[in-house]
Amino acid sequence: MTKARDRRRHARKQVAIPGQFRVGRGPWVAVQLGEMSIGGSFLETTEVLAMGKEVKLSFTLPDSSNEFLIGAVVRWTCPAGVGVQFGSLRAREVYQLLAFLNDKPTVLSIPPLAPPKRTRRSRSKAAPAKVPAAPRVPTSVGASDRPDSHRAVAASEALDQAKLELAHLHGERSAWGTQRAKLEKLASDQGERRRKIEAELDKLRAKSGKRDDQIAELRSKLSQRDQQIEQLRSELRQQVAELKTLRRELKAAGEAASVPADDLTCIRGIGPAFARSLRRLGVTRFEQIAAWTKADIDDMAQKLKTSPRRIQQAGWVDSAADLGWTSDLS
Repeated sequence: MTKARDRRRHARKQVAIPGQFRVGRGPWVAVQLGEMSIGGSFLETTEVLAMGKEVKLSFTLPDSSNEFLIGAVVRWTCPAGVGVQFGSLRAREVYQLLAFLNDKPTVLSIPPLAPPKRTRRSRSKAAPAKVPAAPRVPTSVGASDRPDSHRAVAASEALDQAKLELAHLHGERSAWGTQRAKLEKLASDQGERRRKIEAELDKLRAKSGKRDDQIAELRSKLSQRDQQIEQLRSELRQQVAELKTLRRELKAAGEAASVPADDLTCIRGIGPAFARSLRRLGVTRFEQIAAWTKADIDDMAQKLKTSPRRIQQAGWVDSAADLGWTSDLS
């Protein structure tokens, strides 16, 4: 703290001036101004303010009715309060602050100049009347207390403050430039990373497209396999039905084999070929043919590769019935 005080360019004065401040459009907060100079002041407050925060400060100097409403920036903080730097000040405000800090009156009383005495002019040429010189300012008022001197000091202080603000702005500009460079580099890195991710996504999309094609092809093959399986099942059911039919025919043939076979060529329209085919189908007796129904005739005609009409026109059923009755009589 001592080194920081030593580096200050403006003299400070211990004061206790009530005032208030606010941040942005927030509410006004009561505060007491402590150590003060032409460049800034210490604010005794418990409010937490970050460094660089801009505030609006309002206060009135002792023995004065003019309210100061100026902007300020927080430059340092401590548990007891914050130190702020005043913003731009008007000439009148600079003059009043300097007068207050130097314990001098804010208004100087300078006696007016005495008017020159009038003299009568003679008709003769007389020397022009001398104008008396203006009285001097009382010696009690020093050169540094003159208004012009105060204005010069105020202008010098304002110039110093402007230089400080300019240096501060240059520093902030440099910091912002560095931050901008970092952000641009970060944006460039993010852009490169994004391009890599998009390339990976394109590869994954291509692989996904190939996988979709493969899945569609496998589904097509699976559908074909399902159709083949269904066809095989249909053929299997047909073969099972044929196997059952063969079993019935074999059973009938076995039963017929135990009984002596009739000469089927005795039936009208049945020759040796039909007789052999009928015996292979298990038909060996007249009674079997005599018991045929229309459905049996259609089924046997299909097996014998002939037409049902031929069997009906030849009269196989009636002839077999007559022959069977005759064989029973004998």
